[in-house]
Amino acid sequence: MKQPYVTVLMTVYNGGKYLKPAVESVLSQSWHDFEFLIVNDASQDDSMVVLRSYHDPRIRIVDNPHNIGQTSSLNVGLREARGEYIARIDADDMALPGWLEAQVSCAQGHPESTIISLPVVLIDLFGRVTKFFSFSFSREEIYLRILTHSPISHGGSLIKRAAMLREGGYDENLKIAADYRLWSKFVCHGNLFISTDHVGMAVRIHGGSITARNKEQLRKELLLIWNENILELTEFLPRPVIWNFSGGCSRTWIIFP
Repeated sequence: MKQPYVTVLMTVYNGGKYLKPAVESVLSQSWHDFEFLIVNDASQDDSMVVLRSYHDPRIRIVDNPHNIGQTSSLNVGLREARGEYIARIDADDMALPGWLEAQVSCAQGHPESTIISLPVVLIDLFGRVTKFFSFSFSREEIYLRILTHSPISHGGSLIKRAAMLREGGYDENLKIAADYRLWSKFVCHGNLFISTDHVGMAVRIHGGSITARNKEQLRKELLLIWNENILELTEFLPRPVIWNFSGGCSRTWIIFP
């Protein structure tokens, strides 16, 4: 079997009403040289029924025997993937026309780059556009932005699979911000980022998303990554300080002077 240039990687857990439009948005792409690898993380709804209703030979389904979470499922997909590049889409998002074609064209024109990012639109429950995000940053801006937040969108990104494997894939200790930590490793190890101008992905924001349901966990993971990035990319060392509140004392760590 011919090796595909791209593996489109999706993980699914109880995909619900958003799964079908997400799958069809990938299958309708103008670029055809891809495999569509879908990792079903032991869904309890009709997600597998939806997936098995498609007979496109590009679709390959991995069915986890039990629920292991999105980060671990992404690593399952990373190990199973056959493409040179990984293209990411979540089960509640939608690929826009020309997404893969624009990403692949950029990758072929800049083979030295590890990751290709792109502008995205945010959509609500009903698919209405609520916001536009552009991630077209210079290398210098990415170094600055990586200190405090993810400089690119995970959804829609195109990444060299070999580079992901070199970094050990996604950190399974992190349930929400594993993509941010991977980008941070890429930056620290000198990998090149590049952005297209093509708006290729609609990212759905809703209360049932992993991020919305785990805000405290997200906060903890971000603090961990911020500290690591500051220590790695700057000469600043966090130091212990004493804060006085109403006559009492508490020992803590500060991140910024």
